[in-house]
This record gives sequence, structure tokens and C-alpha cells, in this order.
Amino acid sequence: MSKELTKKEIYERMIELRNLRRLHQAQTVRIEHLLTENKALKMRVVELEKENATLRSEFTDIKYQLSELQTILFKKKHSARNTIHDDDDEEAPPKAPRTPSSYQRLIPTENEVTKTVYHRFPRKDGNIRTRTYFVEDIPLGVPKIVEKHVVDQWYDKKRRMWISVTPLPSTTVTLGDNVRVLIATLITVERLSFDQVRTLLQMVFKLSVSDGEIAKILQSEATALRGAENALLALIQNEESYHMDESRYDVHGETRYAWGIIGGTSGDSVYHLGVSTRQRCC
Repeated sequence: MSKELTKKEIYERMIELRNLRRLHQAQTVRIEHLLTENKALKMRVVELEKENATLRSEFTDIKYQLSELQTILFKKKHSARNTIHDDDDEEAPPKAPRTPSSYQRLIPTENEVTKTVYHRFPRKDGNIRTRTYFVEDIPLGVPKIVEKHVVDQWYDKKRRMWISVTPLPSTTVTLGDNVRVLIATLITVERLSFDQVRTLLQMVFKLSVSDGEIAKILQSEATALRGAENALLALIQNEESYHMDESRYDVHGETRYAWGIIGGTSGDSVYHLGVSTRQRCC
């Protein structure tokens, strides 16, 4: 014979059932939230794995490039220089005359463009056209970047000329500041030859430069640093004592001279290289 529940027991069990239903409802919401969060975390893991694979690939490229740089700059510098200049005393074969187009850089393809910069007139009435030029530069640790500039031009009817919203370079393709600094450093500090610099830029950054471009960069950097050079020379000459020297050296049978001045107190120095003894630095 079954025992009937008392009102108190029924009341307590109803409270327990109500609490279980509330707990079940709260747990259902929590489980749905955890499932959504778990799904998002799985997607994030996939993204991070892709990013990690990309970073590992870039890191491998950086290690390879650093290895090539160390090989070119330190291990093979002297041997490469000797190999390149072993025939300095031999008469070089005559070179074919260069055409004007050979002094201009090749226009990059659209696949090489890594960034496009637009230069727009805010508001201008009249005829508007665009001109395009490219800036090839090198970032750190990855191949070269090609920045495409699209510049608005407005036709001034009074002056009968096109006005650019930003100054245009003299050529369609130019080299960026990083390339200029690297070339100047490799030539003046690391004492690499033009051939070695061209090989390094092509091998590491897939960037081609000509001897004329290297010479022009060195000339422009020298012009930019002339003020600092003159200031340094003036400081040396104002010291209580300084030492000057002249040395002679021959290149292809041509007599050249090197002049130097060294501060007696600071130890700072300035050197000049030239052909005539009239081109002295002090």
C-alpha cells in the first residue's frame, strides 16, 4: 500500500522541481554560450595557424637573406673583389654606346605593385587628368616593395600648363630612401664594389640598379652631407693642432691623390680623393 505525500513534502518537491527547471534553463543558455565561444575559438585557432605558417615562412626568408648578406658582406667580400678586379690592368673591350632609354628604369608590372597612393585635388573645376609614377623601395627582411603613385593634374587655361597636386619626379620610376641609404652604406662603409652592390640588391631584394644610378645616388648623398662635412672640417681647423697628409695611388696608370686632415684633440678626420693635387681638402 503506497504512502501518500503530505502537503509539506509536496510543497518541498515542487520547490525542488522549480529550482531544477530554473537551473536547467540557465545551464542550457550557458551551454549555448560555451558552444558559440568554442566555435569562435576554433576559427581563431585556424587563423592563428595560418598566421603562424606565414610568419614561419617569412622568418625562413629573413634567415636566408641575412645569411646571404653575411656571405656577401663578410665572407666573400675580399675574394669577390679580387676576382672582379683581377683584370683591372688589362685593357677593357670597347662598350657599345648606350641609348637614352637605357638610362631609365623599367616600369613595374601591375603584379609587382604592392601599394597604390592616390593624390587627389580636393575640388577643382576644369580639365583633370592623372599621371602615374612608381617608387621602388626595400623594406626590412622581405623582397622589394613597389609603391604606385597616381597624381591628379589640373589644366590651368590661363598659364596653359598642367598643375600637379604633388610634385612629380623627373622619371616614371624612382628609388626610395631605403635603397639610397643602403647603397651609400655598402659603398662607403662596407667598401663594396658597384658589381657587388648590384649583385646583393638583385639576390636579396630582387631589385636591379645600374652603375649610373649608384653613382648618382652617391653624388646626391655627398651633396646632402656637404654642409656637415664643411662644419666638421671647420671644427678640425679650429683645434689647437691638426695633422694633414697626402698620399699618391695609381688607377689604370692614372695618378690620383688622397688628402686627409685629422684633429689633434678630437681625432676627427676628413678625407678627399681626387686626380689633381689642386683638389685638396684643406
